[in-house]
Amino acid sequence: MRPDVEEFFCGISFDAYRLLGSHPAGPGHGWLFTLWAPHARRVQLLGDWNGWDLYSAAELTFCEDGLWRGRVPQAQLGQLYKYNIQGPDGSWQLRADPFAFAFEALPGTASRLAEPNYPFAAPLLRGARRDAPVLIYELHAASWHRHWDGRYYTGPELAKSLVPYLVEHHYTHVEFLPLAEYPFDGSWGYQGCGYFAPTQRIGGFAGFAALVDALHAAGIAVLMDFVPVHFAPDADRLACFDGAPLFESGPSDWGSLNFDLASPPVRSFLLSSAAFWLQVCRCDGLRVDAIGNALYHCPNGWQAAEFFKTLTAGLHARFPGCMLVAEDSAGSMNATSDTASGGLGFDYVWENHPASIFTHLYGNVEEKLAQMRLLLLLQAARPGKSLLFAGVEFGQPDAFTDGREPNWAMLADAGHRALADYSKALNAFCLAHPALYAPQSFAWTAQDASTGVLGFTLQAGCETLLCALNTGTQAVQGFGLKPGWGSCALPLFAAGWVDNAPRPIANGWLALDLAPLSGGIWQIE
Repeated sequence: MRPDVEEFFCGISFDAYRLLGSHPAGPGHGWLFTLWAPHARRVQLLGDWNGWDLYSAAELTFCEDGLWRGRVPQAQLGQLYKYNIQGPDGSWQLRADPFAFAFEALPGTASRLAEPNYPFAAPLLRGARRDAPVLIYELHAASWHRHWDGRYYTGPELAKSLVPYLVEHHYTHVEFLPLAEYPFDGSWGYQGCGYFAPTQRIGGFAGFAALVDALHAAGIAVLMDFVPVHFAPDADRLACFDGAPLFESGPSDWGSLNFDLASPPVRSFLLSSAAFWLQVCRCDGLRVDAIGNALYHCPNGWQAAEFFKTLTAGLHARFPGCMLVAEDSAGSMNATSDTASGGLGFDYVWENHPASIFTHLYGNVEEKLAQMRLLLLLQAARPGKSLLFAGVEFGQPDAFTDGREPNWAMLADAGHRALADYSKALNAFCLAHPALYAPQSFAWTAQDASTGVLGFTLQAGCETLLCALNTGTQAVQGFGLKPGWGSCALPLFAAGWVDNAPRPIANGWLALDLAPLSGGIWQIE
Protein backbone atom coordinates (compact mmCIF):
# COMPACT_ATOMS: atom_id res chain seq x y z
CA MET A 1 0.00 0.00 0.00
CA ARG A 2 1.27 3.47 -0.87
CA PRO A 3 2.52 5.47 2.14
CA ASP A 4 -0.02 8.27 1.63
CA VAL A 5 -2.89 5.76 1.45
CA GLU A 6 -1.60 3.93 4.52
CA GLU A 7 -1.42 7.21 6.47
CA PHE A 8 -5.01 8.01 5.48
CA PHE A 9 -6.31 4.68 6.78
CA CYS A 10 -4.17 4.94 9.92
CA GLY A 11 -5.70 8.30 10.85
CA ILE A 12 -2.46 10.30 10.75
CA SER A 13 -2.59 11.96 7.31
CA PHE A 14 -2.35 15.75 7.09
CA ASP A 15 -2.24 15.70 3.27
CA ALA A 16 -5.27 13.60 2.32
CA TYR A 17 -6.61 16.42 0.12
CA ARG A 18 -3.70 15.67 -2.23
CA LEU A 19 -4.68 11.99 -2.40
CA LEU A 20 -8.49 12.13 -2.54
CA GLY A 21 -10.92 14.36 -4.42
CA SER A 22 -10.47 15.67 -7.95
CA HIS A 23 -7.12 16.62 -9.52
CA PRO A 24 -5.93 17.40 -13.06
CA ALA A 25 -4.54 14.36 -14.85
CA GLY A 26 -2.25 16.43 -17.06
CA PRO A 27 -2.74 18.43 -20.26
CA GLY A 28 -5.27 16.74 -22.51
CA HIS A 29 -5.96 13.93 -20.03
CA GLY A 30 -8.90 15.33 -18.08
CA TRP A 31 -9.24 14.87 -14.34
CA LEU A 32 -8.58 12.08 -11.86
CA PHE A 33 -11.10 11.28 -9.12
CA THR A 34 -10.46 9.34 -5.91
CA LEU A 35 -13.14 8.57 -3.31
CA TRP A 36 -13.41 6.87 0.06
CA ALA A 37 -16.74 5.03 0.09
CA PRO A 38 -16.26 1.60 1.72
CA HIS A 39 -19.98 0.72 1.90
CA ALA A 40 -20.71 1.46 -1.75
CA ARG A 41 -21.54 -1.23 -4.32
CA ARG A 42 -20.85 1.01 -7.30
CA VAL A 43 -19.70 4.60 -7.80
CA GLN A 44 -20.31 6.71 -10.90
CA LEU A 45 -19.41 10.26 -11.88
CA LEU A 46 -21.55 12.72 -13.76
CA GLY A 47 -21.38 16.42 -14.36
CA ASP A 48 -21.31 19.22 -16.87
CA TRP A 49 -19.12 17.24 -19.26
CA ASN A 50 -21.90 14.73 -20.00
CA GLY A 51 -24.90 16.97 -19.44
CA TRP A 52 -25.64 15.17 -16.14
CA ASP A 53 -26.83 12.15 -18.10
CA LEU A 54 -27.10 9.12 -15.78
CA TYR A 55 -26.86 6.75 -18.73
CA SER A 56 -23.42 8.01 -19.76
CA ALA A 57 -21.94 8.38 -16.28
CA ALA A 58 -18.30 7.40 -15.82
CA GLU A 59 -17.66 4.33 -13.64
CA LEU A 60 -15.10 4.44 -10.85
CA THR A 61 -13.14 1.30 -10.00
CA PHE A 62 -12.82 -0.09 -6.49
CA CYS A 63 -9.08 -0.61 -6.01
CA GLU A 64 -7.21 -3.04 -3.82
CA ASP A 65 -6.19 -0.22 -1.46
CA GLY A 66 -9.84 0.37 -0.52
CA LEU A 67 -10.43 3.54 -2.55
CA TRP A 68 -12.54 4.18 -5.66
CA ARG A 69 -10.69 5.69 -8.63
CA GLY A 70 -11.44 6.86 -12.14
CA ARG A 71 -10.48 9.34 -14.84
CA VAL A 72 -12.76 11.52 -16.96
CA PRO A 73 -10.84 12.67 -20.08
CA GLN A 74 -13.44 15.29 -21.05
CA ALA A 75 -13.68 16.93 -17.60
CA GLN A 76 -12.48 20.55 -17.48
CA LEU A 77 -11.60 23.15 -14.89
CA GLY A 78 -14.67 24.92 -13.53
CA GLN A 79 -17.19 22.22 -14.38
CA LEU A 80 -19.70 20.94 -11.81
CA TYR A 81 -19.90 17.29 -10.80
CA LYS A 82 -21.28 14.79 -8.29
CA TYR A 83 -20.76 11.17 -7.37
CA ASN A 84 -23.64 8.78 -7.99
CA ILE A 85 -23.28 6.15 -5.25
CA GLN A 86 -25.10 2.85 -4.96
CA GLY A 87 -25.36 2.01 -1.29
CA PRO A 88 -25.41 -1.40 0.38
CA ASP A 89 -29.22 -1.56 0.05
CA GLY A 90 -29.00 -1.10 -3.71
CA SER A 91 -30.38 2.47 -3.83
CA TRP A 92 -28.57 5.28 -5.65
CA GLN A 93 -27.85 8.74 -4.25
CA LEU A 94 -26.07 11.76 -5.71
CA ARG A 95 -23.39 13.11 -3.38
CA ALA A 96 -21.07 16.13 -3.45
CA ASP A 97 -17.33 15.44 -3.16
CA PRO A 98 -16.12 15.62 0.50
CA PHE A 99 -12.68 16.72 -0.74
CA ALA A 100 -13.85 19.26 -3.31
CA PHE A 101 -11.98 22.56 -3.42
CA ALA A 102 -15.08 24.46 -4.56
CA PHE A 103 -18.87 24.23 -4.76
CA GLU A 104 -21.51 26.00 -6.77
CA ALA A 105 -23.41 28.81 -5.10
CA LEU A 106 -26.65 27.97 -3.31
CA PRO A 107 -29.24 26.68 -3.93
CA GLY A 108 -27.04 24.34 -5.95
CA THR A 109 -25.08 21.64 -4.14
CA ALA A 110 -22.69 20.30 -6.78
CA SER A 111 -18.92 20.23 -6.41
CA ARG A 112 -16.80 22.23 -8.84
CA LEU A 113 -13.49 21.24 -10.45
CA ALA A 114 -10.98 23.70 -9.07
CA GLU A 115 -7.29 24.18 -8.35
CA PRO A 116 -6.56 26.22 -5.20
CA ASN A 117 -3.70 28.32 -6.56
CA TYR A 118 -3.15 32.00 -5.81
CA PRO A 119 -0.12 34.31 -6.33
CA PHE A 120 0.33 35.27 -2.67
CA ALA A 121 2.66 38.25 -2.32
CA ALA A 122 2.59 39.16 1.38
CA PRO A 123 4.60 37.15 3.93
CA LEU A 124 3.05 34.88 6.51
CA LEU A 125 2.70 36.28 10.03
CA ARG A 126 3.18 33.07 12.00
CA GLY A 127 5.92 32.75 14.52
CA ALA A 128 5.17 35.80 16.67
CA ARG A 129 6.63 35.45 20.15
CA ARG A 130 4.24 34.59 22.95
CA ASP A 131 5.06 37.96 24.50
CA ALA A 132 4.00 39.86 21.36
CA PRO A 133 0.78 41.91 21.50
CA VAL A 134 -2.39 40.12 20.37
CA LEU A 135 -5.53 42.18 19.80
CA ILE A 136 -8.11 40.05 17.96
CA TYR A 137 -11.18 41.30 16.10
CA GLU A 138 -13.71 38.51 15.46
CA LEU A 139 -16.35 38.73 12.74
CA HIS A 140 -18.67 36.87 10.40
CA ALA A 141 -17.18 37.62 6.98
CA ALA A 142 -20.42 37.04 5.06
CA SER A 143 -22.32 39.68 7.02
CA TRP A 144 -19.79 42.25 8.32
CA HIS A 145 -20.65 44.32 5.27
CA ARG A 146 -23.19 43.57 2.55
CA HIS A 147 -24.10 45.29 -0.70
CA TRP A 148 -27.20 47.47 -0.59
CA ASP A 149 -29.23 44.71 -2.26
CA GLY A 150 -28.07 42.00 0.17
CA ARG A 151 -25.36 40.49 -2.01
CA TYR A 152 -22.25 39.25 -0.26
CA TYR A 153 -18.95 41.07 -0.51
CA THR A 154 -16.26 39.03 -2.21
CA GLY A 155 -12.92 38.74 -0.47
CA PRO A 156 -11.32 41.65 -2.40
CA GLU A 157 -14.39 43.83 -1.79
CA LEU A 158 -14.36 43.03 1.91
CA ALA A 159 -10.64 43.77 2.11
CA LYS A 160 -11.21 47.35 0.91
CA SER A 161 -13.27 48.19 3.99
CA LEU A 162 -12.09 45.63 6.57
CA VAL A 163 -8.32 46.12 6.29
CA PRO A 164 -8.41 49.92 6.84
CA TYR A 165 -10.83 49.44 9.73
CA LEU A 166 -8.55 46.96 11.47
CA VAL A 167 -5.48 49.13 10.92
CA GLU A 168 -7.25 52.25 12.16
CA HIS A 169 -8.38 50.43 15.30
CA HIS A 170 -4.93 48.91 15.93
CA TYR A 171 -5.93 45.24 15.79
CA THR A 172 -3.12 42.76 15.27
CA HIS A 173 -5.26 39.71 14.37
CA VAL A 174 -8.59 39.03 12.73
CA GLU A 175 -10.60 35.90 13.50
CA PHE A 176 -13.23 34.73 11.02
CA LEU A 177 -16.19 32.60 11.94
CA PRO A 178 -16.01 29.36 9.90
CA LEU A 179 -15.38 29.95 6.21
CA ALA A 180 -15.45 26.32 5.07
CA GLU A 181 -18.45 25.95 2.74
CA TYR A 182 -21.75 25.60 4.58
CA PRO A 183 -25.22 24.85 3.18
CA PHE A 184 -27.52 27.33 4.96
CA ASP A 185 -27.34 31.11 4.52
CA GLY A 186 -29.05 31.71 7.86
CA SER A 187 -26.12 30.14 9.66
CA TRP A 188 -22.86 31.23 11.25
CA GLY A 189 -21.00 28.50 9.34
CA TYR A 190 -20.62 26.10 12.27
CA GLN A 191 -22.44 23.31 10.40
CA GLY A 192 -20.15 22.87 7.44
CA CYS A 193 -20.14 20.62 4.39
CA GLY A 194 -17.06 21.62 2.38
CA TYR A 195 -14.00 21.22 4.57
CA PHE A 196 -11.52 22.04 1.81
CA ALA A 197 -13.52 24.78 0.10
CA PRO A 198 -13.67 28.43 1.21
CA THR A 199 -17.29 29.47 0.88
CA GLN A 200 -18.55 30.84 -2.42
CA ARG A 201 -20.18 33.66 -0.44
CA ILE A 202 -16.84 35.49 -0.44
CA GLY A 203 -15.68 34.28 -3.84
CA GLY A 204 -14.38 30.81 -3.02
CA PHE A 205 -10.68 30.11 -2.69
CA ALA A 206 -9.56 33.03 -4.87
CA GLY A 207 -11.71 35.47 -2.90
CA PHE A 208 -10.49 34.26 0.46
CA ALA A 209 -6.87 34.12 -0.70
CA ALA A 210 -7.04 37.73 -1.88
CA LEU A 211 -8.48 38.76 1.49
CA VAL A 212 -5.74 36.90 3.40
CA ASP A 213 -3.04 38.45 1.23
CA ALA A 214 -4.40 41.96 1.81
CA LEU A 215 -4.56 41.39 5.56
CA HIS A 216 -1.00 40.05 5.65
CA ALA A 217 0.22 43.01 3.60
CA ALA A 218 -1.22 45.27 6.32
CA GLY A 219 0.51 43.25 9.06
CA ILE A 220 -2.65 41.61 10.35
CA ALA A 221 -2.55 37.89 11.17
CA VAL A 222 -5.46 35.68 10.11
CA LEU A 223 -7.20 33.15 12.35
CA MET A 224 -10.18 31.02 11.36
CA ASP A 225 -12.71 28.99 13.29
CA PHE A 226 -12.23 25.30 12.52
CA VAL A 227 -15.08 22.90 13.35
CA PRO A 228 -13.90 19.27 13.68
CA VAL A 229 -16.64 18.07 16.03
CA HIS A 230 -19.89 18.21 14.04
CA PHE A 231 -21.16 18.91 10.51
CA ALA A 232 -24.30 19.70 8.53
CA PRO A 233 -26.84 16.84 8.33
CA ASP A 234 -27.91 17.60 4.73
CA ALA A 235 -28.75 14.41 2.86
CA ASP A 236 -26.74 15.15 -0.31
CA ARG A 237 -23.55 16.11 1.53
CA LEU A 238 -21.68 14.02 4.15
CA ALA A 239 -24.58 12.35 5.99
CA CYS A 240 -24.76 8.57 5.30
CA PHE A 241 -22.38 9.35 2.49
CA ASP A 242 -22.10 5.92 0.88
CA GLY A 243 -25.49 4.58 1.97
CA ALA A 244 -24.46 4.03 5.60
CA PRO A 245 -23.01 6.22 8.37
CA LEU A 246 -19.45 7.00 7.36
CA PHE A 247 -18.33 10.38 8.67
CA GLU A 248 -20.78 10.50 11.58
CA SER A 249 -21.10 8.78 14.94
CA GLY A 250 -24.61 10.07 15.68
CA PRO A 251 -26.63 13.27 16.21
CA SER A 252 -25.14 16.23 18.06
CA ASP A 253 -26.71 18.62 20.57
CA TRP A 254 -27.16 21.22 17.82
CA GLY A 255 -29.23 19.27 15.30
CA SER A 256 -26.11 18.41 13.31
CA LEU A 257 -24.10 15.19 13.16
CA ASN A 258 -21.04 14.43 15.26
CA PHE A 259 -17.91 13.42 13.43
CA ASP A 260 -16.77 9.90 14.27
CA LEU A 261 -13.44 10.77 15.85
CA ALA A 262 -12.84 7.07 16.53
CA SER A 263 -12.58 6.42 12.78
CA PRO A 264 -9.01 6.73 11.46
CA PRO A 265 -10.06 7.90 7.95
CA VAL A 266 -12.36 10.54 9.48
CA ARG A 267 -9.49 11.74 11.64
CA SER A 268 -7.31 11.99 8.52
CA PHE A 269 -10.08 13.93 6.77
CA LEU A 270 -10.16 16.48 9.61
CA LEU A 271 -6.39 16.66 10.16
CA SER A 272 -5.95 17.32 6.46
CA SER A 273 -8.65 19.98 6.46
CA ALA A 274 -6.90 21.84 9.29
CA ALA A 275 -3.59 21.62 7.42
CA PHE A 276 -5.27 22.84 4.22
CA TRP A 277 -6.32 26.12 5.84
CA LEU A 278 -2.81 26.71 7.14
CA GLN A 279 -0.83 25.43 4.15
CA VAL A 280 -2.93 26.33 1.11
CA CYS A 281 -5.02 29.24 2.41
CA ARG A 282 -2.11 30.62 4.49
CA CYS A 283 -4.04 31.22 7.69
CA ASP A 284 -1.81 31.98 10.67
CA GLY A 285 -3.83 29.95 13.15
CA LEU A 286 -7.06 28.17 13.98
CA ARG A 287 -9.62 28.50 16.74
CA VAL A 288 -10.83 24.92 17.22
CA ASP A 289 -14.51 24.77 18.07
CA ALA A 290 -16.33 22.75 20.75
CA ILE A 291 -13.51 20.60 22.11
CA GLY A 292 -15.30 20.27 25.45
CA ASN A 293 -18.36 18.90 23.72
CA ALA A 294 -16.25 16.27 21.96
CA LEU A 295 -14.52 15.26 25.17
CA TYR A 296 -17.55 15.07 27.45
CA HIS A 297 -20.71 14.76 25.37
CA CYS A 298 -19.74 12.58 22.41
CA PRO A 299 -19.04 8.85 22.35
CA ASN A 300 -15.38 7.86 22.70
CA GLY A 301 -14.27 11.02 24.47
CA TRP A 302 -10.80 9.60 25.09
CA GLN A 303 -10.38 9.09 21.35
CA ALA A 304 -11.42 12.71 20.80
CA ALA A 305 -8.64 13.70 23.20
CA GLU A 306 -6.14 11.63 21.22
CA PHE A 307 -7.36 13.30 18.02
CA PHE A 308 -6.78 16.78 19.45
CA LYS A 309 -3.29 15.78 20.60
CA THR A 310 -2.47 14.52 17.11
CA LEU A 311 -3.94 17.69 15.62
CA THR A 312 -1.94 20.15 17.72
CA ALA A 313 1.32 18.21 17.64
CA GLY A 314 1.12 17.72 13.87
CA LEU A 315 0.19 21.30 13.06
CA HIS A 316 2.83 22.78 15.35
CA ALA A 317 5.47 20.56 13.73
CA ARG A 318 4.39 21.38 10.18
CA PHE A 319 3.61 25.06 10.68
CA PRO A 320 5.96 26.49 13.34
CA GLY A 321 4.49 29.49 15.08
CA CYS A 322 0.87 28.81 14.13
CA MET A 323 -1.61 29.84 16.82
CA LEU A 324 -3.96 27.05 17.95
CA VAL A 325 -6.79 28.13 20.24
CA ALA A 326 -9.24 25.78 21.95
CA GLU A 327 -12.87 26.86 22.36
CA ASP A 328 -13.56 25.11 25.61
CA SER A 329 -16.87 26.15 27.17
CA ALA A 330 -17.00 22.81 29.01
CA GLY A 331 -13.85 23.62 31.00
CA SER A 332 -11.78 20.57 30.08
CA MET A 333 -8.49 20.08 31.84
CA ASN A 334 -5.01 20.52 30.36
CA ALA A 335 -6.07 22.13 27.08
CA THR A 336 -2.88 24.19 26.98
CA SER A 337 -0.52 21.66 28.56
CA ASP A 338 1.91 20.04 26.14
CA THR A 339 1.03 16.66 24.69
CA ALA A 340 4.12 15.01 26.18
CA SER A 341 2.71 15.61 29.65
CA GLY A 342 -0.82 14.49 28.76
CA GLY A 343 -2.25 17.85 27.70
CA LEU A 344 -4.04 18.65 24.46
CA GLY A 345 -1.27 20.93 23.20
CA PHE A 346 -3.21 24.11 22.41
CA ASP A 347 -1.55 27.52 22.75
CA TYR A 348 -4.54 29.31 24.26
CA VAL A 349 -8.10 28.75 25.46
CA TRP A 350 -10.86 30.93 24.03
CA GLU A 351 -13.36 32.10 26.64
CA ASN A 352 -17.00 32.18 25.58
CA HIS A 353 -18.95 35.42 26.17
CA PRO A 354 -22.50 36.57 25.46
CA ALA A 355 -22.91 37.92 21.95
CA SER A 356 -24.36 41.21 23.24
CA ILE A 357 -22.59 42.45 26.37
CA PHE A 358 -24.34 45.81 26.28
CA THR A 359 -27.81 44.43 27.02
CA HIS A 360 -26.50 42.49 30.04
CA LEU A 361 -25.35 45.65 31.79
CA TYR A 362 -27.50 47.59 34.25
CA GLY A 363 -28.77 51.18 34.26
CA ASN A 364 -29.50 53.74 31.57
CA VAL A 365 -27.58 54.16 28.33
CA GLU A 366 -24.94 56.43 29.89
CA GLU A 367 -24.34 53.97 32.71
CA LYS A 368 -24.10 51.10 30.24
CA LEU A 369 -21.55 53.03 28.15
CA ALA A 370 -19.52 53.74 31.29
CA GLN A 371 -19.56 50.06 32.20
CA MET A 372 -18.48 49.16 28.68
CA ARG A 373 -15.45 51.44 29.06
CA LEU A 374 -14.57 49.75 32.34
CA LEU A 375 -15.08 46.28 30.88
CA LEU A 376 -12.86 47.01 27.90
CA LEU A 377 -10.19 48.44 30.21
CA LEU A 378 -10.34 45.39 32.46
CA GLN A 379 -10.08 43.04 29.48
CA ALA A 380 -7.11 44.96 28.11
CA ALA A 381 -5.28 45.02 31.44
CA ARG A 382 -5.87 41.54 32.82
CA PRO A 383 -3.40 38.82 31.75
CA GLY A 384 -4.38 37.06 28.55
CA LYS A 385 -4.94 37.97 24.92
CA SER A 386 -7.70 40.42 23.98
CA LEU A 387 -10.60 39.58 21.64
CA LEU A 388 -13.65 41.60 20.66
CA PHE A 389 -16.54 40.46 18.51
CA ALA A 390 -17.69 42.87 15.80
CA GLY A 391 -20.02 45.47 17.26
CA VAL A 392 -18.74 45.27 20.82
CA GLU A 393 -16.27 48.07 20.11
CA PHE A 394 -19.12 50.57 19.79
CA GLY A 395 -21.55 48.98 22.25
CA GLN A 396 -24.06 47.40 19.88
CA PRO A 397 -27.04 46.32 22.00
CA ASP A 398 -28.37 43.78 19.50
CA ALA A 399 -27.20 40.18 19.76
CA PHE A 400 -25.31 38.97 16.70
CA THR A 401 -27.73 37.57 14.15
CA ASP A 402 -26.38 35.59 11.24
CA GLY A 403 -26.94 37.34 7.94
CA ARG A 404 -27.25 40.83 9.44
CA GLU A 405 -24.51 43.44 9.55
CA PRO A 406 -23.37 45.02 12.79
CA ASN A 407 -25.57 48.02 13.49
CA TRP A 408 -23.21 50.59 11.98
CA ALA A 409 -25.92 53.27 12.19
CA MET A 410 -25.29 53.41 15.94
CA LEU A 411 -22.03 55.23 15.24
CA ALA A 412 -24.14 58.30 14.47
CA ASP A 413 -24.94 58.45 18.20
CA ALA A 414 -22.39 60.53 20.10
CA GLY A 415 -22.14 58.10 23.03
CA HIS A 416 -21.55 55.02 20.88
CA ARG A 417 -19.16 56.93 18.61
CA ALA A 418 -17.20 57.98 21.69
CA LEU A 419 -17.04 54.36 22.86
CA ALA A 420 -15.65 53.32 19.46
CA ASP A 421 -13.00 56.05 19.71
CA TYR A 422 -12.20 54.95 23.26
CA SER A 423 -11.78 51.33 22.12
CA LYS A 424 -9.45 52.47 19.37
CA ALA A 425 -7.36 54.56 21.77
CA LEU A 426 -7.23 51.70 24.28
CA ASN A 427 -5.87 49.33 21.63
CA ALA A 428 -3.16 51.82 20.70
CA PHE A 429 -2.28 52.27 24.38
CA CYS A 430 -2.01 48.50 24.88
CA LEU A 431 0.38 48.13 21.96
CA ALA A 432 2.69 50.68 23.54
CA HIS A 433 2.97 49.01 26.96
CA PRO A 434 4.54 45.54 27.34
CA ALA A 435 3.23 45.28 30.91
CA LEU A 436 -0.27 45.02 29.41
CA TYR A 437 0.32 42.50 26.63
CA ALA A 438 3.20 40.49 28.16
CA PRO A 439 3.20 40.92 31.95
CA GLN A 440 5.94 39.13 33.85
CA SER A 441 4.10 39.49 37.14
CA PHE A 442 0.58 40.26 38.33
CA ALA A 443 -0.56 41.21 41.84
CA TRP A 444 -3.89 42.25 43.29
CA THR A 445 -3.88 45.53 45.24
CA ALA A 446 -7.63 45.76 45.92
CA GLN A 447 -10.77 43.62 45.70
CA ASP A 448 -13.27 45.60 47.80
CA ALA A 449 -16.81 44.21 47.62
CA SER A 450 -18.24 47.11 49.66
CA THR A 451 -17.19 49.78 47.17
CA GLY A 452 -16.72 47.74 44.00
CA VAL A 453 -13.10 48.84 43.64
CA LEU A 454 -10.67 46.53 41.84
CA GLY A 455 -6.95 47.17 41.64
CA PHE A 456 -3.90 45.26 40.45
CA THR A 457 -0.38 45.84 39.21
CA LEU A 458 1.33 44.45 36.13
CA GLN A 459 5.08 44.47 35.57
CA ALA A 460 7.28 43.85 32.56
CA GLY A 461 10.94 44.80 32.48
CA CYS A 462 11.32 48.25 34.03
CA GLU A 463 7.63 49.08 33.59
CA THR A 464 5.09 48.71 36.39
CA LEU A 465 1.48 49.70 35.78
CA LEU A 466 -1.41 49.99 38.22
CA CYS A 467 -4.96 49.41 37.02
CA ALA A 468 -7.75 50.63 39.33
CA LEU A 469 -11.48 50.53 38.61
CA ASN A 470 -14.50 51.71 40.55
CA THR A 471 -17.27 49.40 39.34
CA GLY A 472 -19.73 50.88 41.85
CA THR A 473 -22.21 53.73 41.40
CA GLN A 474 -20.84 55.80 44.29
CA ALA A 475 -17.72 57.97 44.27
CA VAL A 476 -14.77 56.75 46.32
CA GLN A 477 -12.50 59.27 48.04
CA GLY A 478 -8.95 58.50 49.11
CA PHE A 479 -9.21 54.78 48.46
CA GLY A 480 -6.00 53.10 49.59
CA LEU A 481 -4.05 50.73 47.34
CA LYS A 482 -0.64 49.28 47.98
CA PRO A 483 1.38 49.01 44.75
CA GLY A 484 4.30 47.93 46.90
CA TRP A 485 6.99 50.40 45.91
CA GLY A 486 7.58 53.66 44.08
CA SER A 487 7.32 57.35 44.85
CA CYS A 488 4.36 58.40 42.72
CA ALA A 489 1.71 57.19 40.27
CA LEU A 490 1.40 58.96 36.91
CA PRO A 491 -2.03 58.70 35.21
CA LEU A 492 -1.68 57.35 31.67
CA PHE A 493 -5.14 56.23 30.53
CA ALA A 494 -8.64 56.88 31.86
CA ALA A 495 -12.06 55.25 31.65
CA GLY A 496 -14.41 58.02 32.70
CA TRP A 497 -13.22 60.88 34.93
CA VAL A 498 -9.81 60.43 36.51
CA ASP A 499 -7.69 63.08 38.26
CA ASN A 500 -4.86 63.93 35.87
CA ALA A 501 -2.40 64.91 38.60
CA PRO A 502 0.39 62.53 39.68
CA ARG A 503 -0.42 60.90 42.99
CA PRO A 504 2.25 60.43 45.69
CA ILE A 505 3.02 57.01 47.15
CA ALA A 506 3.82 57.09 50.87
CA ASN A 507 5.15 54.04 52.70
CA GLY A 508 4.00 51.84 49.80
CA TRP A 509 0.44 53.22 49.90
CA LEU A 510 -1.42 55.16 47.22
CA ALA A 511 -4.70 57.03 47.78
CA LEU A 512 -7.01 57.52 44.77
CA ASP A 513 -10.24 59.39 44.23
CA LEU A 514 -12.43 57.40 41.85
CA ALA A 515 -15.66 58.70 40.33
CA PRO A 516 -18.58 56.27 39.88
CA LEU A 517 -18.02 53.76 37.08
CA SER A 518 -14.56 55.06 36.32
CA GLY A 519 -11.03 53.76 36.30
CA GLY A 520 -7.64 54.12 34.80
CA ILE A 521 -4.07 52.98 34.43
CA TRP A 522 -1.19 54.63 36.29
CA GLN A 523 2.54 54.19 35.84
CA ILE A 524 4.41 53.57 39.08
CA GLU A 525 7.57 55.65 39.31
